[in-house]
Amino acid sequence: MREQASENVVLDRGVFGKVRSGSWDYWLFHQHDDGLRSAGRLSRDLFEVRGTVSGFAIALSTPKVQNRRMIPDKRYDDSLRRTLTAAGGIEDMIMVGKEASQHSGGMSQALLHFRACSKLMARGVSYRLRRMSGRPALPRSLTVTITRRCNSRCIMCNIWRLRRNHEELALDEITRFLSSPSFRDLVELDLTGGEPFLRADLPVLVDRICTLKETDLGSLKTLALATNGLVPQRIHGVVRNILFSINGRFDLALVCSLDGIGECHDAVRGVPGAYPKVRETIERLKELTTIGLPFRLGIKTTILPCNWEQIPNLMQFADEQGLFHVLSPVLFTAQRFRNLEQQPQLDLLANYSSQLIQLYSSDQLADCYYSRVVVDTLKSRGRTVLCSAGLDHFFVEGDGRIFPCPLVSIPLGDIRTTRPEELLLSDERSSAAGMAGSFDECKWCLEPGCVRFSQATEGFAFLRFIVGRRGAKRFRREYYDEGLFKYF
Repeated sequence: MREQASENVVLDRGVFGKVRSGSWDYWLFHQHDDGLRSAGRLSRDLFEVRGTVSGFAIALSTPKVQNRRMIPDKRYDDSLRRTLTAAGGIEDMIMVGKEASQHSGGMSQALLHFRACSKLMARGVSYRLRRMSGRPALPRSLTVTITRRCNSRCIMCNIWRLRRNHEELALDEITRFLSSPSFRDLVELDLTGGEPFLRADLPVLVDRICTLKETDLGSLKTLALATNGLVPQRIHGVVRNILFSINGRFDLALVCSLDGIGECHDAVRGVPGAYPKVRETIERLKELTTIGLPFRLGIKTTILPCNWEQIPNLMQFADEQGLFHVLSPVLFTAQRFRNLEQQPQLDLLANYSSQLIQLYSSDQLADCYYSRVVVDTLKSRGRTVLCSAGLDHFFVEGDGRIFPCPLVSIPLGDIRTTRPEELLLSDERSSAAGMAGSFDECKWCLEPGCVRFSQATEGFAFLRFIVGRRGAKRFRREYYDEGLFKYF
């Protein structure tokens, strides 16, 4: 028995319980069937979990199970039907399927893997030639600090201590900077803070970005936001409005800070009662993952000496809740976090280096490219992978100054006075791009965004990661689960 769910999605209600989207097959199980206790418990040799909805686990089948009979579950409730028939679909389920189909053109996994390796080789050569020659490239990623106001008092960050943190870039200043042909290849735009949701005109800013999608930001695939989750009702309302404003033009990725369970999180954030608030925010936002618009929800944990023992619990929480998880050792910067004075008390490298290596080498994390960078950096006593900061990604501070990245404190211009075209052709940018990875701040850089932004541009390091015995599995995880397909 078949039900046509939409033009591109066919719901097979026979024995396999299968959903076809483009050229990919998705299998639906009830999470509590035998052997499927939760989405994260699926055998990764057989299935790649894509998310959960209405009590179902959704997985992309690998070649090993194309002909395997699975236990059907016919409880297709209204919420699941709405999700499957939505025009945009949920990114973790339908949107990833559509994008993968469009980018692969129906290619086999092996051919897609081979083509990605070929592109990485070409990009690696191009990247190195541009570094040597100083030639610019069009930005692929950009991070903009839209406010430095913050309602947290985090022990590892001093942004909230800034005397003039109430000063913000005006909407027109941000919009004017983004209204440039130089951003026609921009794939990811991150809006950060401070606490971005303290900015009352955030929905207006997103409306303007949506308008620019039709002109100067034609390649934009992802808008990313971060929050400390301390104002649940406001965050839920703003995100809901933003999702309907975006309406599938690009996907929204939102990460909530969660640095411990209970009082541990409160202590890290310096706010009593912070933990129940962020939990409420997560629960409210999870409701929005079922409305049929492309929305990815995750948590970010800053690893510190005081929350080290709770990291396994946080990983389990993210797994059970179906959230992506950014797990980052604490960073120390003179410019971004202004927390160098806290380094003697909070630095992990002196006493936790071997434990960090063990953590990021675990079965749960070993097939993630970021984990490989962390392990190699710790073992080599310094960063070994080159970076594309100042070449195809930039960081804008709350006062308008433009930097190669959040760590390097060398200003390249100001969005109030420097046009993007001038930035890309400047000697300052050329010099910074050529030195990226060699600055003192780069030695221990484990900033997740910088690693992600660089991996498809630098090319060679990621290429080495996805070849060999486990290469195909690693490639699938990065390409689909980590969303790297948008950079190809």
